[in-house]
Amino acid sequence: MARKQRPTPDPAHAERLFLDAAGHFQAGRYRDAAAILKRLATAFPDHPEVLYLLGLAVLQAGRVREAIEPLQHAARLAPGRADVTRST
Repeated sequence: MARKQRPTPDPAHAERLFLDAAGHFQAGRYRDAAAILKRLATAFPDHPEVLYLLGLAVLQAGRVREAIEPLQHAARLAPGRADVTRST
């Protein structure tokens, strides 16, 4: 049986989700932030800001190994961005 694919969120909805995740992150709710960011990373797998914040949220939640891939992927996507590459 084929697996259902989630529809890609429209850009305005995705931006609201990202801002929600950033708010959770700033409030120290790293697991809540990571849950939202994982959904966004699935929909936008090459979005460096999403991947970077996902990596940081997962790292802050204590899951170091899980944080490596999104942080490295963000750094590959945005090699000139100091905010993205400084953590890798």
